[in-house]
Amino acid sequence: MKRFGSGLAVVLLLIIAYQFSQLRITPTIVLQAKQPLSPTVVPKTGQHIPVELAAVSWPSEPIKKPVVPKPKKKVQPQKRQPQKIAKKTEAGSSRPAGKTGEGFDVVGQFECSIDFYLKIMRQQGALVVAYENQHKRLISISPTEELSLLDRFPAGYSPLTRRITDDYPEAHRVLVQVAQRWGKGSYDILLVLPQSLELRIDQNLKRILDRRFPLPQITKVHVRYQRSGAHLVMFVERVSMQNKSFPIGSSIEI
Repeated sequence: MKRFGSGLAVVLLLIIAYQFSQLRITPTIVLQAKQPLSPTVVPKTGQHIPVELAAVSWPSEPIKKPVVPKPKKKVQPQKRQPQKIAKKTEAGSSRPAGKTGEGFDVVGQFECSIDFYLKIMRQQGALVVAYENQHKRLISISPTEELSLLDRFPAGYSPLTRRITDDYPEAHRVLVQVAQRWGKGSYDILLVLPQSLELRIDQNLKRILDRRFPLPQITKVHVRYQRSGAHLVMFVERVSMQNKSFPIGSSIEI
């Protein structure tokens, strides 16, 4: 009975051992619900990958790159050339030499030296002046080229002046001296005649012209200043009127 009990126990142990050998014990793993993967993280093969750009903020002031200064070219100072005044053998060839009361211009040409012309004119009381057009300054020029400022237009002289800037000898040098003493400006050299001399020339000229043409129709008179021995002669060459030119061929001794 005792042996039977012990054998039964052995059999039970064998049965239990066999059952355990048939069981597979695996660990228990708790899985969380899968989250859908973004296509940017797990793309499919051959699929375009979208790119996400991060936000970029620029500085309030752009950073300036250092500028390397370029070497400056040395510029040679240019000497300022004084304005040259052309000398011609003609007086008033580009501008009227005078204008009469009848309204026509007198254009003169020199066939004598300007020195002789000025000598005769000065002997009869004419003045040579430098005139500044903007500020209306008058500077007297003596025969020895002494300069003196005139405070007013000289009394007894005709306002119908002759422009002789292009013909006056050494005009540029004289005008430079004038500008140095009385300031820069737009200067001309003028010949100013006494009213008596102006009137005599004007009357003689009109007497010649009135014989052939109505004075109001004449627009320009062309004359030539000639030397006849010790005398100065104004040769009236031609007149212009109605876009035509007519010869004259008369002389006036000044």
